[in-house]
Amino acid sequence: MEVINNCKNPPRWLMTHIRRSMKWIYPGDFDGLQCIKLIDELSDVTVQSQEWFKEARKFNRAIGGWYQPKHKTPASITLHIKDIYRGIPASYYWTPVPTIILTSTLAHEVGHHLIAKRGYLFSSSEKFISRKDEEVAVEHYASYVIEKMREKWYHRIGHWAVKDLAEHHYILGILDWKDKKYEKAAEHWYNASLLNPEHEYAGYWYWRAKELCTPSIESSQT
Repeated sequence: MEVINNCKNPPRWLMTHIRRSMKWIYPGDFDGLQCIKLIDELSDVTVQSQEWFKEARKFNRAIGGWYQPKHKTPASITLHIKDIYRGIPASYYWTPVPTIILTSTLAHEVGHHLIAKRGYLFSSSEKFISRKDEEVAVEHYASYVIEKMREKWYHRIGHWAVKDLAEHHYILGILDWKDKKYEKAAEHWYNASLLNPEHEYAGYWYWRAKELCTPSIESSQT
Protein backbone atom coordinates (compact mmCIF):
# COMPACT_ATOMS: atom_id res chain seq x y z
CA MET A 1 0.00 0.00 0.00
CA GLU A 2 1.51 3.30 -1.10
CA VAL A 3 1.41 6.20 1.33
CA ILE A 4 1.76 9.60 -0.34
CA ASN A 5 2.79 12.32 2.10
CA ASN A 6 1.70 15.69 0.71
CA CYS A 7 1.88 17.46 4.07
CA LYS A 8 3.78 20.72 3.91
CA ASN A 9 4.42 20.75 7.66
CA PRO A 10 3.97 17.19 8.95
CA PRO A 11 4.09 16.49 12.69
CA ARG A 12 7.21 14.76 13.93
CA TRP A 13 7.18 10.96 13.60
CA LEU A 14 4.06 11.09 11.42
CA MET A 15 5.15 8.30 9.08
CA THR A 16 6.12 6.10 12.03
CA HIS A 17 2.61 6.47 13.46
CA ILE A 18 1.06 5.83 10.04
CA ARG A 19 3.01 2.61 9.58
CA ARG A 20 2.10 1.43 13.07
CA SER A 21 -1.53 2.32 12.43
CA MET A 22 -1.70 0.33 9.19
CA LYS A 23 -0.36 -2.79 10.91
CA TRP A 24 -3.51 -2.99 13.02
CA ILE A 25 -5.78 -3.31 9.98
CA TYR A 26 -6.04 -6.65 8.22
CA PRO A 27 -3.88 -6.34 5.04
CA GLY A 28 -6.60 -7.82 2.84
CA ASP A 29 -8.93 -4.97 3.79
CA PHE A 30 -6.66 -2.62 1.85
CA ASP A 31 -7.14 -4.63 -1.39
CA GLY A 32 -8.47 -2.39 -4.14
CA LEU A 33 -7.06 0.80 -2.64
CA GLN A 34 -4.41 2.50 -4.72
CA CYS A 35 -2.99 4.70 -1.98
CA ILE A 36 -3.41 6.61 1.25
CA LYS A 37 -2.82 10.34 0.81
CA LEU A 38 -1.71 12.55 3.70
CA ILE A 39 -2.50 16.26 3.53
CA ASP A 40 -2.44 19.18 5.94
CA GLU A 41 -4.29 21.72 3.80
CA LEU A 42 -7.85 21.40 2.52
CA SER A 43 -8.92 22.62 -0.89
CA ASP A 44 -11.12 25.70 -1.18
CA VAL A 45 -14.88 25.30 -1.23
CA THR A 46 -16.31 25.53 -4.75
CA VAL A 47 -19.74 25.17 -6.32
CA GLN A 48 -18.85 21.57 -7.17
CA SER A 49 -17.87 20.71 -3.56
CA GLN A 50 -20.00 18.13 -1.81
CA GLU A 51 -22.51 19.45 0.72
CA TRP A 52 -20.87 17.73 3.70
CA PHE A 53 -17.58 19.43 2.81
CA LYS A 54 -19.21 22.86 2.46
CA GLU A 55 -20.96 22.55 5.81
CA ALA A 56 -17.86 21.30 7.61
CA ARG A 57 -15.73 24.14 6.28
CA LYS A 58 -18.39 26.73 7.06
CA PHE A 59 -18.58 25.78 10.73
CA ASN A 60 -14.91 24.84 11.18
CA ARG A 61 -15.74 21.22 11.88
CA ALA A 62 -12.96 18.67 11.79
CA ILE A 63 -12.49 16.71 8.58
CA GLY A 64 -10.25 13.83 9.54
CA GLY A 65 -10.42 12.07 6.20
CA TRP A 66 -12.55 10.69 3.42
CA TYR A 67 -12.80 7.75 1.07
CA GLN A 68 -12.75 8.24 -2.69
CA PRO A 69 -14.42 5.20 -4.31
CA LYS A 70 -13.27 3.81 -7.60
CA HIS A 71 -14.81 5.81 -10.45
CA LYS A 72 -12.68 7.56 -13.03
CA THR A 73 -9.66 7.08 -10.76
CA PRO A 74 -8.63 4.17 -8.51
CA ALA A 75 -10.04 4.07 -4.98
CA SER A 76 -8.06 5.98 -2.36
CA ILE A 77 -8.22 7.31 1.18
CA THR A 78 -7.21 10.84 2.13
CA LEU A 79 -6.25 11.66 5.71
CA HIS A 80 -6.31 15.31 6.76
CA ILE A 81 -3.51 15.30 9.31
CA LYS A 82 -4.11 18.82 10.59
CA ASP A 83 -7.56 17.90 11.88
CA ILE A 84 -6.61 14.40 13.01
CA TYR A 85 -3.92 15.97 15.19
CA ARG A 86 -6.27 18.74 16.31
CA GLY A 87 -6.06 18.93 20.08
CA ILE A 88 -2.89 16.80 20.34
CA PRO A 89 0.01 18.83 21.78
CA ALA A 90 3.47 18.35 20.27
CA SER A 91 4.63 16.87 23.58
CA TYR A 92 2.39 13.86 22.83
CA TYR A 93 3.82 13.16 19.37
CA TRP A 94 6.25 10.54 20.70
CA THR A 95 3.47 8.69 22.59
CA PRO A 96 0.99 6.13 21.18
CA VAL A 97 -1.73 8.79 21.20
CA PRO A 98 -1.29 9.81 17.50
CA THR A 99 -1.21 6.14 16.48
CA ILE A 100 -4.55 5.49 18.17
CA ILE A 101 -6.23 8.59 16.73
CA LEU A 102 -4.85 7.90 13.25
CA THR A 103 -5.94 4.26 13.41
CA SER A 104 -9.47 5.22 14.38
CA THR A 105 -9.79 7.57 11.39
CA LEU A 106 -8.05 5.25 8.95
CA ALA A 107 -10.14 2.24 10.00
CA HIS A 108 -13.31 4.31 9.57
CA GLU A 109 -12.41 5.07 5.95
CA VAL A 110 -11.29 1.49 5.27
CA GLY A 111 -14.74 0.46 6.47
CA HIS A 112 -16.30 2.66 3.76
CA HIS A 113 -13.97 1.03 1.24
CA LEU A 114 -15.03 -2.49 2.22
CA ILE A 115 -18.71 -1.60 1.89
CA ALA A 116 -18.12 0.00 -1.50
CA LYS A 117 -16.10 -2.99 -2.68
CA ARG A 118 -18.15 -5.93 -1.42
CA GLY A 119 -21.34 -4.46 0.05
CA TYR A 120 -20.75 -5.39 3.70
CA LEU A 121 -18.27 -5.30 6.59
CA PHE A 122 -18.66 -8.38 8.77
CA SER A 123 -21.47 -10.38 7.16
CA SER A 124 -23.05 -10.56 3.69
CA SER A 125 -26.45 -10.30 5.42
CA GLU A 126 -25.75 -6.69 6.40
CA LYS A 127 -28.03 -4.09 4.79
CA PHE A 128 -27.34 -0.38 4.59
CA ILE A 129 -30.51 1.53 3.77
CA SER A 130 -29.17 4.99 4.52
CA ARG A 131 -25.86 6.81 4.81
CA LYS A 132 -26.42 6.88 8.57
CA ASP A 133 -26.60 3.07 8.63
CA GLU A 134 -23.25 2.91 6.87
CA GLU A 135 -21.68 5.43 9.25
CA VAL A 136 -22.80 3.39 12.25
CA ALA A 137 -21.35 0.23 10.68
CA VAL A 138 -17.95 1.73 9.88
CA GLU A 139 -17.73 3.11 13.42
CA HIS A 140 -18.25 -0.45 14.68
CA TYR A 141 -15.45 -1.57 12.37
CA ALA A 142 -13.14 1.19 13.68
CA SER A 143 -14.04 0.29 17.28
CA TYR A 144 -13.22 -3.35 16.56
CA VAL A 145 -9.75 -2.35 15.35
CA ILE A 146 -9.16 -0.12 18.39
CA GLU A 147 -10.22 -2.94 20.73
CA LYS A 148 -7.61 -5.19 19.13
CA MET A 149 -5.00 -2.52 19.82
CA ARG A 150 -5.98 -2.40 23.48
CA GLU A 151 -4.92 -6.02 23.88
CA LYS A 152 -1.37 -4.65 24.06
CA TRP A 153 -0.41 -2.90 27.29
CA TYR A 154 1.35 -0.12 25.38
CA HIS A 155 -1.82 0.86 23.58
CA ARG A 156 -3.95 0.43 26.69
CA ILE A 157 -1.80 3.16 28.20
CA GLY A 158 -2.19 5.16 24.98
CA HIS A 159 -5.97 4.78 25.12
CA TRP A 160 -5.94 6.06 28.69
CA ALA A 161 -3.73 8.98 27.59
CA VAL A 162 -6.22 9.92 24.86
CA LYS A 163 -9.06 10.10 27.40
CA ASP A 164 -6.85 11.98 29.85
CA LEU A 165 -5.97 14.52 27.16
CA ALA A 166 -9.66 14.92 26.34
CA GLU A 167 -10.36 15.61 30.01
CA HIS A 168 -7.53 18.17 30.03
CA HIS A 169 -9.22 20.04 27.17
CA TYR A 170 -12.54 19.80 28.98
CA ILE A 171 -11.10 21.44 32.10
CA LEU A 172 -9.43 24.18 30.02
CA GLY A 173 -12.85 24.82 28.48
CA ILE A 174 -14.34 25.26 31.94
CA LEU A 175 -11.67 27.80 32.83
CA ASP A 176 -12.27 29.73 29.58
CA TRP A 177 -16.02 29.65 30.19
CA LYS A 178 -15.54 31.18 33.64
CA ASP A 179 -13.49 33.95 32.02
CA LYS A 180 -16.26 34.42 29.42
CA LYS A 181 -13.88 33.35 26.65
CA TYR A 182 -16.59 31.41 24.87
CA GLU A 183 -14.79 30.89 21.57
CA LYS A 184 -11.79 29.34 23.31
CA ALA A 185 -14.07 27.29 25.53
CA ALA A 186 -15.91 25.97 22.47
CA GLU A 187 -12.62 25.00 20.83
CA HIS A 188 -11.42 23.11 23.89
CA TRP A 189 -14.72 21.29 24.30
CA TYR A 190 -14.78 20.44 20.61
CA ASN A 191 -11.27 18.99 20.88
CA ALA A 192 -12.35 17.01 23.93
CA SER A 193 -15.27 15.50 22.02
CA LEU A 194 -13.02 14.68 19.05
CA LEU A 195 -10.51 12.89 21.24
CA ASN A 196 -13.17 11.12 23.27
CA PRO A 197 -16.58 10.98 21.52
CA GLU A 198 -17.94 9.18 24.58
CA HIS A 199 -17.20 12.13 26.87
CA GLU A 200 -20.34 12.73 28.86
CA TYR A 201 -20.41 16.54 28.79
CA ALA A 202 -17.99 17.91 26.16
CA GLY A 203 -20.46 17.90 23.27
CA TYR A 204 -23.22 19.56 25.29
CA TRP A 205 -21.02 22.36 26.58
CA TYR A 206 -19.50 22.90 23.16
CA TRP A 207 -22.93 23.83 21.81
CA ARG A 208 -23.67 25.98 24.86
CA ALA A 209 -20.46 27.93 24.25
CA LYS A 210 -21.24 28.26 20.54
CA GLU A 211 -24.59 29.83 21.39
CA LEU A 212 -22.82 32.52 23.41
CA CYS A 213 -20.15 33.30 20.85
CA THR A 214 -20.40 36.65 19.14
CA PRO A 215 -21.43 36.75 15.44
CA SER A 216 -17.76 37.25 14.56
CA ILE A 217 -17.08 33.58 15.17
CA GLU A 218 -19.41 32.69 12.34
CA SER A 219 -17.46 34.85 9.91
CA SER A 220 -14.19 33.34 11.14
CA GLN A 221 -15.51 29.85 10.31
CA THR A 222 -16.35 30.53 6.66
